[in-house]
Amino acid sequence: MFSYHDFRQKFLDFFQSKGHKIISSASLIPENDPTVLFTTAGMHPLVPYLLGEKHPEGARLTNAQKCLRTDDIDEVGDRWHLTFFEMLGNWSLGYEGGEVIASGPYWKNQAIEWSWEFLTDKKWLDLDPQKIFVSVFAGDEHAPRDNEAIEIWQEIFERAGIDAKIGEGERIGLYGRAKNWWGPAGQTGPCGPDTEIFYDTGKEHDSKFGDKCHQNCDCGRFAEIWNNVFMQYAKTFDGDCIEMTYKNVDTGMGLERVLAILNDKQSVFEIEIFLPIIRKIEELSGKNYTANFETTKAIRIIADHLRAAVFILGDERGVAPSNIEQGYILRRLIRRAIRFGYQIGVKKDFTMEIARLVMQLFGQFYPELEKNQQRIFQELSAEEKKFSQTLSAGLKKIEIMVRKIHRLENVLTQFNDGDFDDDDDRQFAQSILKDPWLASGDFLRRMLELKNKEEIKRLVAEFVKFFKISGSFVFDLYTQEGFPPEMIKEVMLSVERPILKFETIKLSLDLDWDGFKKLFKEHQNISRAGAEQKFKGGLIDTSDLVAKLHTATHLLQAALRQVLGVGVMQKGSNITAERLRFDFSCPEKMTAEQIKQTEDLVNNVIASDLPVRCEEMTVEEAQKAGAMGLFTAKYGERVRVYTVGDDKYFSREICGGPHASRTGELGHFIIIKEEASSAGVRRVKAILE
Repeated sequence: MFSYHDFRQKFLDFFQSKGHKIISSASLIPENDPTVLFTTAGMHPLVPYLLGEKHPEGARLTNAQKCLRTDDIDEVGDRWHLTFFEMLGNWSLGYEGGEVIASGPYWKNQAIEWSWEFLTDKKWLDLDPQKIFVSVFAGDEHAPRDNEAIEIWQEIFERAGIDAKIGEGERIGLYGRAKNWWGPAGQTGPCGPDTEIFYDTGKEHDSKFGDKCHQNCDCGRFAEIWNNVFMQYAKTFDGDCIEMTYKNVDTGMGLERVLAILNDKQSVFEIEIFLPIIRKIEELSGKNYTANFETTKAIRIIADHLRAAVFILGDERGVAPSNIEQGYILRRLIRRAIRFGYQIGVKKDFTMEIARLVMQLFGQFYPELEKNQQRIFQELSAEEKKFSQTLSAGLKKIEIMVRKIHRLENVLTQFNDGDFDDDDDRQFAQSILKDPWLASGDFLRRMLELKNKEEIKRLVAEFVKFFKISGSFVFDLYTQEGFPPEMIKEVMLSVERPILKFETIKLSLDLDWDGFKKLFKEHQNISRAGAEQKFKGGLIDTSDLVAKLHTATHLLQAALRQVLGVGVMQKGSNITAERLRFDFSCPEKMTAEQIKQTEDLVNNVIASDLPVRCEEMTVEEAQKAGAMGLFTAKYGERVRVYTVGDDKYFSREICGGPHASRTGELGHFIIIKEEASSAGVRRVKAILE
């Protein structure tokens, strides 16, 4: 059995023994990167170094990176999907061929050999070599088959006494780009083949997935545990792949998933780091985790979502729940967890109890959780109260709608009996045609126009048969009130029915899900179009304008500290080619005078044409030098410090760049907006002209 924290440490220790420097996890919220909302992979914070910049810690790196992915948020609750997870990785930066020297960059031979050693050596994981299978890029019209990786694997397997044949169902599987190729992240840039490592779980092959089992078979026998990416090509705008002289190795191993597989668990939620959270949810709900599928799913969602929320809130650049970008994702995670809590009987506020447990379980490796616990508790409590108000507002609208449906049943009964001349009922029927909840309004409209009783009876029968609650009602309740669509039907059934004299016809309380999905898809397409425009660059934008805005952000923070006081601390930032956005601690709205003072300070520094210098130093040296930054490094790594000015500097910050070389390059600085971001946090948006 491998424990969670021991497994992580073994990985780091192994690569440290191979000359790798252990670097701390980067923030979950990428700094100055408009390409993604969250850090989604271990390589993401290293993009500038994969593109050629020199890393302060050298050419060999390893870490456990906090990651968050929400593409499959609706899949969470099954055996394997998680939103927050930890990615173990090791990197080689800048291999240019020739002999590999100690602590220098390496290539495929070392990467593959070390993967095998870590997995099978008795000192490390001691896995049975017979259970290791691999896949390699098969080649296509743009790039050849990765024979180099194949030869390395065959030699390794031969030393283990294994005949490594190539082909479907064999020890070495060949696959195309969909399975064994990475990148580029944008339209162009570094990319290359990868080799994936699989573990044979021993599960019997199910023939419904094909006659022959293979590494990527869906029967579940083989589980991917590691991926080694070899960035050896650059994709051009023409679609060609050109061999690069400067090559990188990028590997990734999802900690939770691999641990579950190696410990023979049926899901990621059975590893020991999740069990205390699951037991606590059982205690709060009075439900057994294994009672039934719906309960199991609900408890998994609560455990995953609240763990993710704690890490987002506890991050040094942590964001607050909101209706945009990272804040929207955070709000969705918290509210979805609360909703599933309601579903399994957790009626009281409970998010803080789960948060406290998450901090206990992960605080050893992520001290920022304890450091920011007040913010975590405050935001969770506030969001739980807000969601309670949301539910209350939604309940009132649903109750009004259901009561109208019951009165409509009374009207339909009269129509069906021929008593359809009552003015009040006719006016009521006409009025609800304007309401958003009626999906079968055309039937009712025609009914009101008819005089023939038999025709009316036929239309009443059709109306009852096809009656549904409008998708627009569901969509509006979801978008305007934040009310979860899945709860609407449950709430409708709980509304007390009024006693009406003529009521005999019963309308089903079905929802027009197709109509809702259509509206929601249109909403997603609009959002996605905006996101694609915003994130179209693929990798971090390193253009001259972005470099200038990056430097302007440093000047802005220094100016704010002069105008508002040294209590101003960065809480987040985002830079695109159009503007900079800077979040900072401040309890009150800035006055017009303070905004002008800040602008003037920045523009005076720009006019002075001060130099922007970059130095590499340890974290301790940076602190002693007075640099601003998030001092979260735990391993004594070296950092870059950018100083604006000479001995009497205006700004000094830890940063990864890119930057202008002198302030005179920036142009004119203008603050275009100052607003609230969250409790105690203000936001400034600014441009350069």
